[in-house]
Amino acid sequence: GQLGGSAGDPLAERRTRSAELATRIAAQDAQFEAQLGRLVRPDQAAPLLRDVLQTAPGLRLLGLESAVGAPLLADSRHGARIVRYDLELRVEGGYLAALDYLKRLEALPWRFFWDDLELEVQTHPRSELRLAVHTLGQRP
Repeated sequence: GQLGGSAGDPLAERRTRSAELATRIAAQDAQFEAQLGRLVRPDQAAPLLRDVLQTAPGLRLLGLESAVGAPLLADSRHGARIVRYDLELRVEGGYLAALDYLKRLEALPWRFFWDDLELEVQTHPRSELRLAVHTLGQRP
């Protein structure tokens, strides 16, 4: 009859669809790996925040905390492949100095994900800046 080809072979149709999905996933993985290359590496994130702070006059470090978050991408063979790394920085100084620090971070060739930013004026002209960011990396 007229029902030849893949229409008469559901398994062939599934294999074709599976191959298309595998190709699409491989392309997305490659794109994701390229994006990871632009992010700050987890082991460099805290030192980078500190280094930029040293070049931004008028600010004093109050605290810098980091924590490993939940896995974002995992597979059954290797467990967690991509993990989120959270950082929270608190500094004290003048309002303009805090803005200058943020501009210096934005000008870096590497990127963070910006989660939260609070700037609270204590007693003029002193302010406290709390910055929460995260980056992604492969679990060591």
